Amino acid sequence: MLQFLKVNNFLLFKSLEISLDGNFTVITGETGSGKSMFIKALRFVLGEKQDLPDGDYTVIAEFKISNANNQLLEILDENDIEVENNVLLIRRIQNKKIFINDVPVTLKLLKKISEELVEFHSQHKQLDAFSSANSLKIIDQFINEKDLLSKVYDLYQKITEISHNIETLQKQKQTLDLDKDHLEYSFKEIKSLNPKSGEELDLIEQKKLFNDKVKVIHSIEEILALFSRDENLVNKLIRVQRNIERLENDLGLNELIDNAIMSLNELNFQAENKLKDFDSRDSIDNIEERLSKLKELSRKYRCTSDQLVDIAHNAEEKLKKLETIDFEIAKEIKEKNLLLKDYFTFADSLSNVRKAAAKILENNIVKELKQLKLEHIELNIEITSNNLRPISSKGIDQASFLIKTNKGFEFAPINEIASGGELSRIMLAFKVALAEKNQKTTIIFDEIDSGTGGAVAETIGNRMKKLAQSNQIISISHQPQVASKADQHLLVEKSHDTISQSIIKDLNKEERIKEIARMLAGINISDSALAAAVSLMNDG
Repeated sequence: MLQFLKVNNFLLFKSLEISLDGNFTVITGETGSGKSMFIKALRFVLGEKQDLPDGDYTVIAEFKISNANNQLLEILDENDIEVENNVLLIRRIQNKKIFINDVPVTLKLLKKISEELVEFHSQHKQLDAFSSANSLKIIDQFINEKDLLSKVYDLYQKITEISHNIETLQKQKQTLDLDKDHLEYSFKEIKSLNPKSGEELDLIEQKKLFNDKVKVIHSIEEILALFSRDENLVNKLIRVQRNIERLENDLGLNELIDNAIMSLNELNFQAENKLKDFDSRDSIDNIEERLSKLKELSRKYRCTSDQLVDIAHNAEEKLKKLETIDFEIAKEIKEKNLLLKDYFTFADSLSNVRKAAAKILENNIVKELKQLKLEHIELNIEITSNNLRPISSKGIDQASFLIKTNKGFEFAPINEIASGGELSRIMLAFKVALAEKNQKTTIIFDEIDSGTGGAVAETIGNRMKKLAQSNQIISISHQPQVASKADQHLLVEKSHDTISQSIIKDLNKEERIKEIARMLAGINISDSALAAAVSLMNDG
């Protein structure tokens, strides 16, 4: 429920603060006074993109939200927007910044939240309301079978996901079948060479060693000569150590000699091993042949020698996948068929509920049409079911609202044959019939009574007043019969004091009488017009 609207420097509204009281607010004013700008400002703060001049403009709207609107509460919770005392404060600054309860949000999120807060209806923008998709939405709003709708939706999502998996697997199989011969050949060719990670670098190092073979062997032999029987360094150090041990104070030399002996023994051990290892290596011819084969295969596959290992592994994995993919596809298809069976079971149940509810809704709407002086209109809510066409998240049904405006003619879709005035009243009849099911507490009617008057306008006002028992109604109106039914009356006027601007006044009882009399009689308000205005308000 919209409680408060604050507008700064928005078109002709320079500084405006409006509190909305009661469930039914009517907004009136002469043509050109700025009534449409009120709607424009409200649409702007709720996320509608508008072509506005540059300027420092801000619109703030405060809503009192219902705990019953679970969809809205879920959206707020998912986006970490905390709500205190059920108040939602939306602030939009120019086309740049948006805040909800002081949390910065995107325009996309604002629109999503706004869809749960407010409905706009105008005489020239009703056609989409009776499209096939919206027709089914209206019926689902009436049946209020959230669990059944949710079950059908969840099954549809699972079926869609598993269908995507099957399609992906089938494409993989097709690709693998085409690549099978190449994969088998690649795996066999690389595996026969059996390359190892880091092997090429190791072979290059071995080749360098062989190129320096004489120098390397001579150096190792010089080290081993230090440990020969005649000139063995270790034996010499042991003899020196024995002499030192006879001294009363070895000055720490004994420990140093121990460490030196250990290091020399390790040097001897490593030198002997290096010489043995060098002697056991492949010949230079074998190394060069192996390097040549590695480089040749790397060039063929346009990769490094280390990557040959990965290519062979990937080929092996794909060949294994090819062996099991038929089983995977069959398993997924079996699961999909089970889900489809459940889907059609619940979709059939949902369809039966819809068809039964459609008859009740049809009767309720026809009663409201009579109240709105449209007793000549016949209504037929047509629901067709088809288990053969592609499944939908909404089930197997398509809905159409068909009317007949003249006897002897065939039923046809509402948006094809209803006039602008009829379309607005039909929409109002729908809203009243669905009032108790509507979670969007604020409904805004923008001049839907245009072109009516007298008894028809009177009935429109009465039905809006009834609708206001369960929803907040804001109506921009030119009809005094509608204005007289409201709980609150706002008047939009143009001021020309220093600069032209629009202002909105919250009228008291006497001011309301004068405004309604003006709407009845025009500029020259007579006593009879005032009396008629009082009579209308008393009837309201």
